[in-house]
Amino acid sequence: LPFFQIESFFSGSAMTPVLIQMKDYVDSTSLLLEHFVQTRNRFDSFELYPLFDNEEALKKVLSNVINAVAKGKWIALQYTKASKNVAQCIANIYYHILANSEKVSTNFRLVVLAHTTQFLPVDFLIASVRISIENNYPSIRHQMLQVYQHHSTSIRSSTNPKLMKKVAYVIVLLYAILN
Repeated sequence: LPFFQIESFFSGSAMTPVLIQMKDYVDSTSLLLEHFVQTRNRFDSFELYPLFDNEEALKKVLSNVINAVAKGKWIALQYTKASKNVAQCIANIYYHILANSEKVSTNFRLVVLAHTTQFLPVDFLIASVRISIENNYPSIRHQMLQVYQHHSTSIRSSTNPKLMKKVAYVIVLLYAILN
């Protein structure tokens, strides 16, 4: 059970980008990778690009992403610091996708992991599916659900399922509090 249900905000369209807004101390990249590997069972069609204000590196990222659009890869772009050049690169990728919609694979997805939305174009922000992540520390409820789902068959198949649920609840609560 992921901390946030990532599949709930991925659209069915390759033309709709996903914008994951995070606080400065939060990084949901591992959750995105975990979801991708679980659902697609292939790590080779996922590319992660940390973006920084270097003109040559941004040109290379733009070129790589344009090539990946037709191949149906999932592209994750990390936008950590506000930068006009980096925001322009994201905008160029988005406008390329719009201009070449007939060449975009149905499996393609664009995900922007952003700590800020400063300098990003308004039409990109409007068109994207947005989610905001406040922290990456799972709640007690989340940890309890995770353990329960993992061991639910053992709990239900015991000779006294009501007692087993109570015991499991206490154990999982203690585990969650200790973590």
